[in-house]
Amino acid sequence: MTDRTISRRTAFKGAAAAAAGLPLIARAGSAMALPAPADTAAGMIASLHDRIYINANENPHGPCLAATKALAALPTLSGRYGMSFGDRIAALFAAQNGLKPENVVAHPGSYVPLRAACLAFSSTEKPIAYAEPTFDSGFRGADGKPLTAAITLPVGPDHSPDVKALLAAAPTAGVYYLCNPNNPTGTVTSREDILWLLANKPKGSILLVDEAYIHYSTARSCVDLVAQGADVLVLRTFSKIYGLAGLRIGFVCGRPTCSPRLTALPTTSCRCPPPSQPKPACSIPPSSPPARPRPTGSRTGSTAGSTPARSSTSSRRAIS
Repeated sequence: MTDRTISRRTAFKGAAAAAAGLPLIARAGSAMALPAPADTAAGMIASLHDRIYINANENPHGPCLAATKALAALPTLSGRYGMSFGDRIAALFAAQNGLKPENVVAHPGSYVPLRAACLAFSSTEKPIAYAEPTFDSGFRGADGKPLTAAITLPVGPDHSPDVKALLAAAPTAGVYYLCNPNNPTGTVTSREDILWLLANKPKGSILLVDEAYIHYSTARSCVDLVAQGADVLVLRTFSKIYGLAGLRIGFVCGRPTCSPRLTALPTTSCRCPPPSQPKPACSIPPSSPPARPRPTGSRTGSTAGSTPARSSTSSRRAIS
């Protein structure tokens, strides 16, 4: 009778031999399994992969299990416009964050309201002001020039915006923009600085706060300032921590009287009010009218202390 006893040394030799043959098997398998043509549905889907692009700030883990289960019901409903979906998810977000439904408008991501806020509340006379580098592509046209006018300062030594220097450089701005936490520096603007800017900015201007990355920090959200009726618009997106960049869901939070200033522009919103519903006037004075896209060339600005307002290369984040 043949002895079938296998020692540990024999087992290890066999495992090593099998491992050595794996590359050959893999190459043979890849040769047999040809990729789908790029112009087919399978090929297009295969072009979506789990590689990490550090310039896109995507969540490589994708949505959580509960989200994927919820999304499993969507394919059969893809033929529907879902007119009420935007209002319903906005109302849910409002309830979870201490706001009223009229404080929140859903958008396909937060990029659309970011751009709309620039067009609605800034102009060549009342520019948008911010520290750079930051995510400012929403404020620029196809030629890379500002849609209206922009005054910028470099971030401070700690890579955070200096709000006092910013206000000194742009005392008549229509929009003061903060990405908090900031992209690409990752720094947080303190609550104290945000409240100071709100208290000292010119009347009729707004503070635009992009909170795309708020969940990755311990910073306090500015959503509660919306509930208090402050001159602030807060942007949120499902593209980052929720891993739903491709689904395109975002919100703008603000006073209900300011929403028409954004939705009246030729941009896309998920809110569909009845055609007969009157649009309330924005409580922000008409001295800062909605601006038309008029590129003004290079950025200009005044000097704040020893820090000149200047133009520099902007951060290019994937659309929020």
